Amino acid sequence: MNIKIDSVSLEATGPTLTLNLEAGRTLGIFGPSSSGKSKLLRIIAGLERPTRGKVKLAEAAALAEIRVLSRRVSPLSIAKREAGPRGATRVAEALSATRLWDVRKSSISSLSNAQIAACEIMVALASPSRILAFDGQFELLDPWTQTTILALMGKRLREGASIVMVSNSVSLAGRVDTLIVLKSQRIVFAGSIQALERKFPQSEITIETMHQQGVRALVQPLSIKVEKVHGGIKAQVAEGQSLAAKLLTEGYGDVKAVIWKRPTVEDLLKSLITD
Repeated sequence: MNIKIDSVSLEATGPTLTLNLEAGRTLGIFGPSSSGKSKLLRIIAGLERPTRGKVKLAEAAALAEIRVLSRRVSPLSIAKREAGPRGATRVAEALSATRLWDVRKSSISSLSNAQIAACEIMVALASPSRILAFDGQFELLDPWTQTTILALMGKRLREGASIVMVSNSVSLAGRVDTLIVLKSQRIVFAGSIQALERKFPQSEITIETMHQQGVRALVQPLSIKVEKVHGGIKAQVAEGQSLAAKLLTEGYGDVKAVIWKRPTVEDLLKSLITD
């Protein structure tokens, strides 16, 4: 394994985090502002000590940040320093994926905010380390640069790297193997998307019906909430798929249409943070 996290917490009391991050796996840290995301990232990367617990790394992590800032520093010089004397291929890959190739010899001070974020990401991508850590830079990128960077990250994972990232991007939440969700410096969830779906299994069903009594009688015992809407009723239920199928196949009452909506990843994360 590349990272072993043992009973780690940001607080003196409360839930702790224990997990192993194997080669080729990704860990995403999510939560509102000031929830402790960056601090937890630095703890996992071995740059800060946790309040409780310990972290063991297979090797030093490569954190996506620019450590030296001066007018003489360029994307190319940064990439070369991070990649080392035998890292020419990683330098070329990182500069291309971050779309910094055309400005590789330009001073950092002349780059846009989005290019500086890409340059920070390039620091980790150019490194030979098998532990790569990113602290929220993806939100500053345009979608084209995100696409090429994610492609190179996939290559690094196949080569045996492990990736830890802080992000508020729902699209990235769907790409990670394990999510950690923080709220007010406290870990409120750690696990896979599938585990999160099991924690909040409610679906939403909208049923179009002229006479609602029979349908309501079927839905009510299975529902968390039922409300009347234009053309029918809306219900929140735990087993939305099976109930939708029952309503349609059995023709219960005068059901004309059933719309089944599963919660999105964004819905699930909001449920955790606002719970």
